[in-house]
Amino acid sequence: MTAGDVDGAAVATRRFGLSDKTSYWLVFYGMLFIVATGTVPVAMYPLYAATFHFSPAVVTLLGSATTFGVMIVVPVLGGISDAIGRRPVLVPGLLLAMLSIVGYIFANGFWLLLATRILSGFAVGLFTGAATATLADLEPNGDTRRAATHASATSVGGWALGPIIGGIFVQYGPWPLRLVFIVSLVLLLPALYGVVAMRETMVTKSRHDFTPQLRLPPRGSRGLFALASLIVLCSFMTASMFQALGPTMVVHLMHVRNLAIAAISVVSFVGTSAIAQMRFNAVPIKKATVLGLLIMPAGLVIVITALFTARIELFVIGALIGGFGQGLAYLGGQGIVAYIAPARERAAVFSTYFVIVYVAGGGSAITLGIFAKQYGLHSSTITYTILAGILAVSTALLTARTTISRRSDDD
Repeated sequence: MTAGDVDGAAVATRRFGLSDKTSYWLVFYGMLFIVATGTVPVAMYPLYAATFHFSPAVVTLLGSATTFGVMIVVPVLGGISDAIGRRPVLVPGLLLAMLSIVGYIFANGFWLLLATRILSGFAVGLFTGAATATLADLEPNGDTRRAATHASATSVGGWALGPIIGGIFVQYGPWPLRLVFIVSLVLLLPALYGVVAMRETMVTKSRHDFTPQLRLPPRGSRGLFALASLIVLCSFMTASMFQALGPTMVVHLMHVRNLAIAAISVVSFVGTSAIAQMRFNAVPIKKATVLGLLIMPAGLVIVITALFTARIELFVIGALIGGFGQGLAYLGGQGIVAYIAPARERAAVFSTYFVIVYVAGGGSAITLGIFAKQYGLHSSTITYTILAGILAVSTALLTARTTISRRSDDD
């Protein structure tokens, strides 16, 4: 196919005169708000718990339920847009997100909320993979690294934006469990227009293999893969605590009654994590990992002090420091996987790694919730935080003693 043929195909598949630049930013916008609407409930968990009489175990299960949806979708459908095209994946992904928002609007108890959270995970898993590839296709100057950075920013920015929006609406607006989702539904309409009207960037189609794309790296690199998995467990033990029970901790243990302030306090963690991941990605793998795994427990010590003294300012400081360490550690673990995975199997190896990420995050949060129900939120959170800190320091020492290199005979 000549360059003229490709240009002709691009013009033929452009709809409603929507330019690539406009399509690019509408897809970016869609990614941002799909992630954000999935995290809006983080600020609302204390109110859900009070309204429907949920225990901490139920709250953490709901907080982690999106990971179940992502775990199902990513291994099976993560690369489907490479085969059937971007638009046939983006449109259903966005419609699933809108359907999940409708579920939030009409949620009247645990089971509908659980189904809605899982459906939200389906939407995130289906849309974000295809949207990331679409941004690379549509980037005006062909700068795929810039597109990848924007895609990463939507995940981090959406995670931070959602709880803040939810906290403001639930604290200051009418219909505290409904209005924010009605507004969210309206805000997704421009994204729907964008993915329907964009040109299809995949000219050549093929059949998609629905076999789950999960694969371990070569045998000689599996020790490093296990280390990366341990690093991500350390990272997401802490992140999941803030995401699932953070607002509940602030409300019940810090005695903060303003849910907007509670949400912002928790978002401090993901904010500095985002800074670490986006601004320090050139730091050598081992250095980033060891530093992150040592900085994170330092933040957790301050969080523990805040739990004992009920001082919200100490909680925020601990969240800021711990989040920065978590970002560095996660960056290091991801860097190890990228380093050891053969190019021809990189997507499949990363799919396996991300499943481990979701299991680590969801499993640790649910475990904390179960212990909080059994032994109380205060003592369970302190014990959990101490264990997370000890595991992080131990993993830092292990990483410092490990040589990070490929086994060329297995590549």
